[in-house]
Amino acid sequence: MNEHYKTKVQPITAIKANMSLEAYRGYLRGNIIKYACRMDKKGQEAQDAIKLQNYAVWLAESYVDEVLADIKEKSDEIVADKGVENGE
Repeated sequence: MNEHYKTKVQPITAIKANMSLEAYRGYLRGNIIKYACRMDKKGQEAQDAIKLQNYAVWLAESYVDEVLADIKEKSDEIVADKGVENGE
C-alpha cells in the first residue's frame, strides 16, 4: 500500500500494534462494511472502493501466518505418513 499519511508510522501500523488480532480483524471488517455501504452515497465511489480494497487486503494479510502454519502442519503430516509407508 502507498503511504497515505505523512507520518513516521502509518496509523494502520499503530492500530495493528495496539490491538489483539481479533480486535484488529474486527476493525478491518467494520471499515470494509462502512466503505461498502457508503460507496454510492457521497459521490466518491472510486475513492471509497480503493479504501475498501485496502482494508480487504490488510484483512487477508492478517491470515497469512495462520495459512502458512496450516500448510506447514499438513506438509509435516504428509512427510511423516510417507516415512511410515516406506518403512523408515
